[in-house]
Amino acid sequence: MSERGYVYRIPNANSSRLKQVITDIVGKEGWTFGGAILWDFDPDKEQANLQPITSIGTGDINVTGDFGQAFSQQAEIRWKRRDQDSYDVLVLSEQEADITGAIQIGESWNVQTNNNLQMMYTGETQGHIRCKTYHTTNGVVQFVRYTEVHS
Repeated sequence: MSERGYVYRIPNANSSRLKQVITDIVGKEGWTFGGAILWDFDPDKEQANLQPITSIGTGDINVTGDFGQAFSQQAEIRWKRRDQDSYDVLVLSEQEADITGAIQIGESWNVQTNNNLQMMYTGETQGHIRCKTYHTTNGVVQFVRYTEVHS
């Protein structure tokens, strides 16, 4: 199955703006994870530098650390920390969006859904993450977008 996809970049968002974009675009029926590799990295914490995959629900979205992702059936948002409270944000969605301060990357992407394409994760819980692939105009996979978690 093929559909159209859209990719947007917000080059400089603070943590409040990032949380608002996640709430508006991914929604509360999704999952999130992240981690520390530079700014908040603590070698004594070892694996605890990585945040486990958790449901977004109604709780506060954790954007601490140096990178993270939030995803649902609607969209995926990825972020990388630029400095103390500034993030570079990437939005992948099959819905065209009007996001204040965002730059659209490419006009549209060919998105393939393949229910057999799943990524496994481990940690306190184990399961599968279902994915979609975003292809460039010449057919090359540029992004793998997470859509949902299955135990």
